[in-house]
Amino acid sequence: GFKDDQFAVNPDWEERFLTALAERRLDLAWSCLVHPYNFRRHREEKLRRFKEAGCDLLSFGLQAVDPTVLRTIHRSSEEPAELAENVRVAKKLGLTVAVHFIFGLPGESIANMQGAVAWAERVRPHYTVFFPLTVLEESELGQTLGDRPPSTIPGEVLDAQVNQAYRRVYASPPLLLQNLLHALRKNPRWLRIAAAQLGYILR
Repeated sequence: GFKDDQFAVNPDWEERFLTALAERRLDLAWSCLVHPYNFRRHREEKLRRFKEAGCDLLSFGLQAVDPTVLRTIHRSSEEPAELAENVRVAKKLGLTVAVHFIFGLPGESIANMQGAVAWAERVRPHYTVFFPLTVLEESELGQTLGDRPPSTIPGEVLDAQVNQAYRRVYASPPLLLQNLLHALRKNPRWLRIAAAQLGYILR
């Protein structure tokens, strides 16, 4: 398989690509990183086409859920709701979904980060990834900030929030059950393999 981190930038190319893959019926699993608005029109039809073309995993970079923080990074306050619907439909179709957040964006508070965790708990993508912000010197944010820190939250507090977010999300019984059933549907042999591995570990 392959991974493309800038997929669907050109809708015409995307349509040709999906059509060609579906017609050739290749035994090829692939994933891509897409914007939450990529499926805004004809959502279910478009997601179904992705699946028919062999897409196995959709990754979305949401970054934050707080409207003020989103505006600061030039994102729309409507994206969290839009993405929640993408996740719902993608899961219904059997696609695996991952959502990425960045903690420590300018203007972000601990309450904002906890709001992102609550969104993940409510929407339940299969995988949620939390990153502490890293500012690249040549990026727009790096040029804007100069020598100033992006956040008043100390680094150790930020790291603690990331760790706490992972624990909260992945210890959730509804998510654990959802992912177990999803794994079994996608690969029925998974449980037998996992049981064998567990037996080996316990010996």
